[in-house]
Amino acid sequence: MASVYEIESRDEPYLGLDEKEAKVVHEQTKMIAVRSAVSAVCHPLMQVKVLMQLGHEPYPLTRGKVWYFFGREAYTLPNGFQYARNIFNERGFTGLYTGVGAALCGNLAGAIGSIATTVYIDRHHKNLGGTQEHTNKEERQLTDSESFRRFVRFAIRESVAKTVGTIVARPFQVIMIRKIAQVIGNEVKYTSVFSSFLLIEKEEGFYGFFAGLVPQLVGELVTIWALHGAAFLLERALVTIEGEVEEGTEDTEEAGKSAVSLARKSMKIMLPFLVNNFVYPYSVVSTIMAVSGSGLAVSMLPYAPTFGTWQDCWSYLKADKHMKRGAKIFFRTHDGPITVGRDNKIYSAAKKYYP
Repeated sequence: MASVYEIESRDEPYLGLDEKEAKVVHEQTKMIAVRSAVSAVCHPLMQVKVLMQLGHEPYPLTRGKVWYFFGREAYTLPNGFQYARNIFNERGFTGLYTGVGAALCGNLAGAIGSIATTVYIDRHHKNLGGTQEHTNKEERQLTDSESFRRFVRFAIRESVAKTVGTIVARPFQVIMIRKIAQVIGNEVKYTSVFSSFLLIEKEEGFYGFFAGLVPQLVGELVTIWALHGAAFLLERALVTIEGEVEEGTEDTEEAGKSAVSLARKSMKIMLPFLVNNFVYPYSVVSTIMAVSGSGLAVSMLPYAPTFGTWQDCWSYLKADKHMKRGAKIFFRTHDGPITVGRDNKIYSAAKKYYP
């Protein structure tokens, strides 16, 4: 395949894309390849997260400090890697990669959907979200009003692209979650990606492919707007500080610029972490609703109630304080009731999970 850099010497468009669009697609394609590789390698932890979000905690508890060597005494659940090791011991290496095919298909479909949407709106809806003015200027060159309009434009355009990508990828994500979830009840209902598509269409129709879509979309959109909004406010504050610093002495100016630079770097690291922690409950609800209507054991009593809407699921989890299921890999404490299994080990008191 010809490199996009060869396109510069051509007069005709490459795959219907102009030079700028082709370069964007080329860069995005490389990112997709990297993300797919990382997703494949890290899939065992993704599987662990899904099982935790579904409330599947079948392994013995241990007694220890909340922070290993510090904090109060508490019963602790296996960390993410111990959980994965238990899966390996039970089902072997292939068991760690349950649903990986659907996961990779979903990542690819979602990325292509987002990229195609971005190219489309850049070509046909250049002013979606606002005019293109000021898009290439540095933050300090803008007034508060200009910066706000740019923030709104970027957030709207990213929201549209992300929405399309999420919708396109959702059927594959539903299949991945169900393939993982059926392990809880030792079922073999969903096998290949293709046969799972046929089964869902037969049993649930078109809407079955989008079970749990709404809470996922809400979480994605809240993330986009919260990140852009917080970045806008903090950047404007830093611009103001920079202006004040430049009016000082040479020594204070240098120290001030270093502090502002450090603040920007810290912001880029901390903001995604804080926002993702805030919207995480939507991920839990989306995962649980993905098995709704599947007929799998985990979607029915005594494993879980049958939820009519995702808001019902939200209310149920909130009442039981389970909104952060699977949010942590380490330092996982169990504060609920416990029981003794037939092997004389301590387990979570959810009767359907302990031996």
